[in-house]
Amino acid sequence: MGKSNKISWLLLRRLSEEIVKSHVDIHISTQMSNDVRGAIIKTQKGIEILLNAKWAKRAEDVYQTLAHELAHFKYPNIHSKEWDAEAKRILEYLKTKGGEQDEEE
Repeated sequence: MGKSNKISWLLLRRLSEEIVKSHVDIHISTQMSNDVRGAIIKTQKGIEILLNAKWAKRAEDVYQTLAHELAHFKYPNIHSKEWDAEAKRILEYLKTKGGEQDEEE
C-alpha cells in the first residue's frame, strides 16, 4: 500500500512535543501572508506553531513547515548550517514517525 497523504494532527502534535520537550499547539490560519508558510511563537505554556492554510494541504508540506519551525525552537531567527541540519533531522523524524497513524482523529 502507498503512503497516505492523510495528516494525523494529534500524532504530529505529540511528535512535536517529543522534539522540543514542551507543550505544543498547532494552528492553521487563513490570515497569514501568502509568502509565509508558518511561524513559531513561544508562550508561557510552551510553543504555538502557526501554519498557513494555503501551504498546509499535503502531508509532505505540513512536515516540511513543521520541521522548519521546530528547528527555530533550537536556533531562533537564523538559517545557519546548524539550523539546516536540525530542520533536516526533524523532517526525517516527522516523515518516519508521522506515517505511523495509530490514532483516530
